[in-house]
Amino acid sequence: MTVGERLKHLRNKVGLSQEALSDQLGIKRATYAKYETDVNQADYDMLQTFAQFFDVSIDYILSGHTYLQDKNVDQRLLEIITDPEIQTAFNEIPGSPEEVKKEILDILRYIKFKKQNED
Repeated sequence: MTVGERLKHLRNKVGLSQEALSDQLGIKRATYAKYETDVNQADYDMLQTFAQFFDVSIDYILSGHTYLQDKNVDQRLLEIITDPEIQTAFNEIPGSPEEVKKEILDILRYIKFKKQNED
């Protein structure tokens, strides 16, 4: 997925049109459209604005990676926590996204540990 495709995905996820999003960000719709189509690349300040607006990291916008992919995390747990349905539920939990991800991951690790020790 390209940067533009991720921006489009994030915009659709919050249910905004290009016009509505660009109005909220204080930029022209055509400028934003060029980011989504990968015609233009956002500078650092714009990436920071996108990350804050969508409540994701700049790294996620640029590469699609989350902090979980950079650590030694059980791949099955990573698949579970990055599942779109889990993400929808995750977005409803109040608090810092990173803190909530760590808590969810801890819960999943505990469930895995418990299951392994039942056998």
